Amino acid sequence: MTMEVIYQLRAQILDQLRKSGFVRSLNELNANASNWVAVKACLLSGLYPQVARACRSGKLSTRYDSSVRLHKTSTIIGDGSKESQRKALAKLPSEWMVFEEIST
Repeated sequence: MTMEVIYQLRAQILDQLRKSGFVRSLNELNANASNWVAVKACLLSGLYPQVARACRSGKLSTRYDSSVRLHKTSTIIGDGSKESQRKALAKLPSEWMVFEEIST
């Protein structure tokens, strides 16, 4: 996508939010921008059930699978090094994450 398309999409979403009565101004949209608990809660609830939880054992679990693994090219693992999933997950600031798809 080009930046122009992204800008137009943003404007359309804001217009719909205004017409629906969800927001009156741009300032309202930023009211909780620094409240990371609220931001993470919105992302997780909006993308549910595509949510995974990292356990201390270094495993990921979803609603449907008790044990899933990161793909070797996942951005969470980083530069493609041989770093283990456990080490990569330990570096994350939260035990919760969202995903696009699970491959078998």
